[in-house]
Amino acid sequence: MPTTTLREARADEIDEVRALLAASYIQYQPDETNIAFRERWDPYFEEVCDVRARSHDGSVLLVSTEGDRIVGTATYYPPGSTEEWPAGWAGVRLVGVHPDARGKGIGRALTEECIRRARLEGAVAVGLYTSTIMMTAQALYERIGFVREPEHDDEIVPGLMLVRYRYDL
Repeated sequence: MPTTTLREARADEIDEVRALLAASYIQYQPDETNIAFRERWDPYFEEVCDVRARSHDGSVLLVSTEGDRIVGTATYYPPGSTEEWPAGWAGVRLVGVHPDARGKGIGRALTEECIRRARLEGAVAVGLYTSTIMMTAQALYERIGFVREPEHDDEIVPGLMLVRYRYDL
């Protein structure tokens, strides 16, 4: 079994990371009967997979590899790199693990690497959003120690919430 390593992605790996994100997020695609969610899904999924656009926004693209294969990814936003979070906060987005690599602690390791970087850079907290359909992700973040901030939740479509979490450093 190959060793799993965490590192920053190289420029020549963007397409592989894009494919990994597509494979890890497609399970959330709504069926054709959920029209309101479906209308929001297509632009959201396109944005999730647009790794290249995020390569110039101050974020750091992290990958987890097994041998020469990328099996997981996360996007880390250092403190002050985005106005999405309060002053002094770092952010985490788009933690994704390939479906056939799940259950090995890869998502946890990527999230903890973001926390480690935030701590080193003097952040006061780390924030992230997930949705109510991503139950496994919510459970992972809560096990790590993230705390839900329901006052910042946002109903994307009826019955589907975007939920915010905070990890104090």
